[in-house]
Amino acid sequence: DIRAIGTADPLRLDVTRNIVRNAQDDGMALTIAASTLNGRIANNAFVANGDNGTQIDVSAGGVVNMAGVDIGRNIVDNSFSGNGANGLQINSVDGSDNRVNVWLTGNVFGDPSAVATDNQEDGFQFNANAGQHIIRIGDVGGVSSARGNRFLSNLDDAVSVNLTGTATATLDAQGNLIASGGGGASSIGTNFTGSTINDSGFIPPDTMGAVGVSHIVEFLNGVFAIYDKSTGNLISRVTMDQVFD
Repeated sequence: DIRAIGTADPLRLDVTRNIVRNAQDDGMALTIAASTLNGRIANNAFVANGDNGTQIDVSAGGVVNMAGVDIGRNIVDNSFSGNGANGLQINSVDGSDNRVNVWLTGNVFGDPSAVATDNQEDGFQFNANAGQHIIRIGDVGGVSSARGNRFLSNLDDAVSVNLTGTATATLDAQGNLIASGGGGASSIGTNFTGSTINDSGFIPPDTMGAVGVSHIVEFLNGVFAIYDKSTGNLISRVTMDQVFD
């Protein structure tokens, strides 16, 4: 259980080459409140722990930076298997200034070769009700050392991202193997169909957009639209001629 609460200087974390097995609760628990955590979790095995393999809790303006693949600051080459809940869970709560910036590369979630295989819930779960976050999963960003993750044996979802309240997040997932997930390969909160060619009339669409606290805006060739973030309901859609009229 590692805690950084109200520390003035950033905490440098380097957790490497450990086997964390059969803990009663989480294999490893990190609590970051009103502090900054930089570092990596690399080449570990979190196996058969009672709750999550690893749990990271961020609150009160806490900041987590584990997204520098090129400088060895990321979550890389770990095995999260046979845990009683999720392989890896990250929570951001009660802090509008919370920031989570993580990059998962080369990890295995639910390893058939481990002593205990199935994570009983999700492989990777991210929950946030506040803050602005960046989540990269796999071979993204054009960095040669970034590799896909393998989600092999997780009884609920392989990846679950749950945003509520004022939370916003950028999610980029590429090059991963998703071979299991009892509840579906992935679950990403509210989703809906935006404008189509029938609305815009243009090919290519040149899709653009942004997400705010309460709304999602969409900008395509030929059309501009605004949606309610929590429900996905269309609030307004106008043509580009109307925008610039």
